[in-house]
Amino acid sequence: MIAAIIGARVGSKSIPDKNMALLGGKPLLVWAIEAANTVRSIQHIFVSSDSKDYLDVASHYGAIPITRPPALARDESGDFEWVSDLASKIKEPQTFVLLRPTTPIRGASHILGAIAHLKLTSEATGLRSVHVMPESAWKCGEVQRGFLVPLVRGRDMNQPRQMYPPTFKPNGYVDVIKRETIEAGSLYGDRVLAYITDPAVEVDSIEELEFLRWKVQGQKGESHG
Repeated sequence: MIAAIIGARVGSKSIPDKNMALLGGKPLLVWAIEAANTVRSIQHIFVSSDSKDYLDVASHYGAIPITRPPALARDESGDFEWVSDLASKIKEPQTFVLLRPTTPIRGASHILGAIAHLKLTSEATGLRSVHVMPESAWKCGEVQRGFLVPLVRGRDMNQPRQMYPPTFKPNGYVDVIKRETIEAGSLYGDRVLAYITDPAVEVDSIEELEFLRWKVQGQKGESHG
């Protein structure tokens, strides 16, 4: 059995009530639920939240609400904690498809592709969607006491970008998690498959949300033209 799981805690600092922010007239949370509904192999959709209002919305759109303990909804709380809590409350699914509300623009084909990709690779402990970064992380650094230091010690950051291998950024489009990996104490395990998608916009700032609103509005205009 395959289940979609969606996490939607309240306490976003970058955008208040970010998971309920409207995009094309629908909350981001609803975009994730509707994406899961397009995939026939997903039998159930579960939403984990510390907000009764969020869970009421989830229930209205056909998802099964799971109350998240406040201790697992803090700024420092990781995904493993709430996913593990949810998995402990629903015994049957062996595969969980994690759909983050903050990456709302996604299609059924990629969700199906990610599920199939993990099934075909028995030694994999999990899967994460990624897209290629516009510039390799090998050219990036960090600032330490005011000085720019390469992320990889001894690596020259100043070569042409073609000289560096491509690097990939997890994008929240679709992750696939095995129950056995969760029960072993990890979200993805140590053999994580990469599922490469087109670049996806994650809503971490108001600017990214406004960009997606502009994009969705433009698509609506084209469909009416």
